[in-house]
Amino acid sequence: MPADYGSPGGCLWDVFRPDIDNAMLFTRTENLFAVPADDDETPVSVTWESVPDYPVFCLYNAGKGTERFEGNVRDIAWSVIAGDPLLTVDSVMVDGNLHYLVTALRKNAEMNKAELTDYFKTFYSAISSFWGDEYDGPYSMLFFPFRRNTWEATGNGFTNGFVSRYDATADTILTTKRRDLFTHEVGHKWLNNGPVWFPEGFNEMQTGYQLVASGLEDPTYFATYFNIALAGLYHSPYRNAPDEEAEEKFWDDGDYIWLLYWRGYCYAFHLAGVYERETGEPNAWKPMMQTVKPFIDDFTAEKFLDAMAGLMDRERLEKDYRTYIVEGKDFEFLPEDLPSGCAIIHREDGAPQLVVIDTVAFAKHFE
Repeated sequence: MPADYGSPGGCLWDVFRPDIDNAMLFTRTENLFAVPADDDETPVSVTWESVPDYPVFCLYNAGKGTERFEGNVRDIAWSVIAGDPLLTVDSVMVDGNLHYLVTALRKNAEMNKAELTDYFKTFYSAISSFWGDEYDGPYSMLFFPFRRNTWEATGNGFTNGFVSRYDATADTILTTKRRDLFTHEVGHKWLNNGPVWFPEGFNEMQTGYQLVASGLEDPTYFATYFNIALAGLYHSPYRNAPDEEAEEKFWDDGDYIWLLYWRGYCYAFHLAGVYERETGEPNAWKPMMQTVKPFIDDFTAEKFLDAMAGLMDRERLEKDYRTYIVEGKDFEFLPEDLPSGCAIIHREDGAPQLVVIDTVAFAKHFE
């Protein structure tokens, strides 16, 4: 087991820290299995010689409980095992395909399960359609309570599912804040590789976009969500830290962690505006993501710039990348570079804020 998970009770670290006894089982598989480093293809098998007296869900063997598993290192190296006396595994059909909703609900079980199921069907259908993927097996949404922690929620996304841990005293699981976090974690099925500003920052852009495009929110909610990143970046004590410094200190300080989420989100939003200015097309996000899709599992900044240069001026693209990502300078948000239907104003504390000034024009970005 890795030695340092931070102080006990820390929300972020409790999604990594194992929690195993006769009343609960929660562990990420990297804390349980000794597997070869940087070797995805080595055959492995997992056999349970004894099992707890409560239901168990293994993300690497979804829907099959503790049955013997045979596969490769890549299947078990980064995954989750959870068990609980109240754990249930429900089949959810999305566009005719089988997926799993895994819960261990303490309060209002039927209401919460119904709301989570509706969210799952609506959102997963929309984002899968956006990426144009063929069905590649069940996706599992695992909602598992903290035992000792009252933080609202935290989570991790994987290619075949995600886990979110949340405050077990909560009456309602699908609050707006938790839903947004769940949406971000689902997004890691597609955006999960590369320098942090891309899988985290661009995934924040995807979160805001897909909440609207799926019909879960109206277009003005994108501004609400984006303004969290704008304010966070503006007030960060490290907001102008170069990318190399921010990557190096990513796990050292909460502000460094969020810095790359916020900066990447702002950069994605900026590029969407530049794309619209150069092409006249308001829905920039889909062509941008379809352009990077061929190398999404082997993402590099160099490949990204080469691909984006097919959509917008390369000289401007490289200059902006160097200025905003590499050097960490403040985003200018020039009016001519903003997506149509919106504007940037400044609050009394100086932080920039996105406002929608033409709802019809702004809605076209999500069509």
